[in-house]
Amino acid sequence: MPEDHTTSHRFGKVRYATIRRDFQRLRVAIRAHDSFATEEAWEKCERWLEAISPAALRALDAEEKDRRTRNAAY
Repeated sequence: MPEDHTTSHRFGKVRYATIRRDFQRLRVAIRAHDSFATEEAWEKCERWLEAISPAALRALDAEEKDRRTRNAAY
């Protein structure tokens, strides 16, 4: 049975903290307007693109909030 990535702290064998760290480095490089650092950071981030999905924790939190709002209206 596949792992449930919505409640896990891992994506396969990789911790989500590692993915967040790589994307944070990309954000910092972009804000610094450093094209070389941006390219280097992007190369690390490309491997994580499949981990990004609508089922991300933030999306789930927003859906839950919308659900509670709709239920309260009835």
